[in-house]
Amino acid sequence: PVFGGPGPQMSFHVPASDTAVSYGLQVSCGFGSSGFDQTQPVKRNVNCSTIDAVATNTDGSGNTSYILANDIDVATNLDFTFTGSYAAEVSRSVDYINLDSSVTPTSVHFGRTFYNHGGSLGCGNGNPNLNGAQQSFSCFPGNPEATVIHTTSISSSSGSMLVTEQGTDDASHETDLAQVGLPFPASAQQLDIANRTVTWTEAGAGTPDTEFVTLELMSADGTRHVERNIIAPYSHGVIKLPTMPDSLAMYNALPGDQAAIENLQLMQLPGGYDTIREQFFSDEPLSYYLSSNGQRALVSGIQPQ
Repeated sequence: PVFGGPGPQMSFHVPASDTAVSYGLQVSCGFGSSGFDQTQPVKRNVNCSTIDAVATNTDGSGNTSYILANDIDVATNLDFTFTGSYAAEVSRSVDYINLDSSVTPTSVHFGRTFYNHGGSLGCGNGNPNLNGAQQSFSCFPGNPEATVIHTTSISSSSGSMLVTEQGTDDASHETDLAQVGLPFPASAQQLDIANRTVTWTEAGAGTPDTEFVTLELMSADGTRHVERNIIAPYSHGVIKLPTMPDSLAMYNALPGDQAAIENLQLMQLPGGYDTIREQFFSDEPLSYYLSSNGQRALVSGIQPQ
């Protein structure tokens, strides 16, 4: 199979392991893949000139080993073979301190990502809840030149919270949850077509600087179905829908429309709304807005029913 978008096609040859029951491949500028036939090359369209890549295998006990290849020049390595021996992934952990006792997580995911050459490699794990302050996972060491991003996603009955922090590739990373403070948008979202606003109530304390909403609109007869994504400075439970020009009038909320608010998020970012407004729709990850160790970006959100 061929994975990825436009760009030169590379073939990756993953070495065999006598103990492997499955194989995996991550390429920093493309999609990951797993469960493939190791005897055949994995073909990938790569749209970066230089990449990092990691081949992994997992044995019957769930232990993962890796071979990491850094700074691969794509033009001269269209047929690429990983060299060297597999090494066992190393133990990593996240230490959570000051978890708000009123928050009862229903699921938690944590890990770290290595951003380099316009893409990323990553690893992590998830638990049903935060039983104990320390959470462990195994990972390969990233490229020493990569920017290391630590992520924690916590879901609860109130909604979800994403914490993105820039740091280092140390054995353990500490996340102080006392510093994670954003209100959650509550489930009473409403669209006011006459005033071109979406309103909601909020639960909890905190100071967002940015808000984002995804709104689906459908005409009563079903002949028009559009989606709008709007980002704006935080405005305490309300976001204004800009009026579209005549050439895009079909995207305006019109009388009689059926509306569904598909996504609603509140954010706190280094530099605030002015930092993110021009790049938000370019699919850059939140880590794009972090420029030094210790900086963090926060997102709280809810997927309305």
